[in-house]
Amino acid sequence: MYRAIEHLKSERQSLVEKIRGGAHDEIESKLEIENAISWLEKIMELGLKRSNSYDFVKLPDMATGYSEYHIFNDCEMADIENWIELKDEDNKFITLIMDDILIRSK
Repeated sequence: MYRAIEHLKSERQSLVEKIRGGAHDEIESKLEIENAISWLEKIMELGLKRSNSYDFVKLPDMATGYSEYHIFNDCEMADIENWIELKDEDNKFITLIMDDILIRSK
């Protein structure tokens, strides 16, 4: 992935030089490449490997009004009273809403 990012950065620099030279029609291409670089860097940061190793799950609209999805650890117990809700580093509950996307390892 590192090589792909470096290639895109090189292409971005080439586009920057063209834009400075007056080729303003290249601005959209430059922005697209910057977006691709940003995504690829995030993928590397997360340590994700091959895309076919993951399922991408878009959370559905359950037609229950504005509701949130809560994430719990069931602690291998059927009794919901013993489940623990997931919190982030700031000790805030992590909730999701419809159209959020989960990345799940296969």
